[in-house]
Amino acid sequence: MADNPQQSSRACYLLGDPTLTAYVVTPPTALSAYSTNSGGVYQVRLNWTDSTEDEGYYVYRGANIANALTNVIASLAQNTTGCTNSPVQTNTTYTYLVRAVKLFASGGGSFYQLSRAATTNITVNP
Repeated sequence: MADNPQQSSRACYLLGDPTLTAYVVTPPTALSAYSTNSGGVYQVRLNWTDSTEDEGYYVYRGANIANALTNVIASLAQNTTGCTNSPVQTNTTYTYLVRAVKLFASGGGSFYQLSRAATTNITVNP
């Protein structure tokens, strides 16, 4: 990973910071997505199973995983198990990622650690 910094940063985003492996956050599971049309506005509804130890979630969206990692679309509270993203374009495929976040305290201070990403793809059809 040291030879390819771009790949290294992607791995950290998806897998977590390898220097903080003692601080593991359980990721959300069973991420699913479906699209709906409400009054002519298309939206994507995401649902997942709650991570038992989270303090919140970050939701990302993009055309692919690399693009999604730079586009946080929601910061959600603890015990949240879904969200709606709108408006979205029809005939477009989106990649969504959801990561749990937890606050840890250590001898050097406190920090937020992210879980691994749960991912799903959806094509919004009219």
